[in-house]
Amino acid sequence: MPTFTLLPAEETCLAINGVRLSRVQSYEAKSETEILPAKGIGTVQAAALGRGAVRHTVKLRRLQADSTLSDGLELETLKDFTLEILRGGRGVVYTGCQWTSIAEGLQGDGRVWEEYILQAATRNKEIREDENAV
Repeated sequence: MPTFTLLPAEETCLAINGVRLSRVQSYEAKSETEILPAKGIGTVQAAALGRGAVRHTVKLRRLQADSTLSDGLELETLKDFTLEILRGGRGVVYTGCQWTSIAEGLQGDGRVWEEYILQAATRNKEIREDENAV
C-alpha cells in the first residue's frame, strides 16, 4: 500500500514511481466506462446494457521545466509507471500508466509550459482523516 505525505490543502504535487517530481499548476483526471448494448439474436433494440472497459486519463499542466527524474530517467521513456497525485489529506494513485501525449510551448510572456497526458490501467483513492498522519 502506498504511503502518502500530507501537504497543505492548497499545495498539490505529484510523484512518479515514488519520486516526487514537482508541483503542478493544474491537472484534470477523467475516468470513462464504455457502455455496450446487449442484443438478443434477431432483435434490433438492446435488451440490456453491459459495462465495457474503463479508461482513466490524466492531464498534467505546468510541470517544472526539468524533464528528468532525480534518478536521471527521462519522463518520455517511462512505461508502465505509477503516478501519485497528492493534495492535502487526499492521494490518488494511478498504476499501469503510459504517456499518450507530451507537449511544451512558449507563452507570449516568455514562460514555458508543459502538458503531459497519460492513460492508466487502474485508479485508487486514499483519504486520510488524521491530518498528522504521514
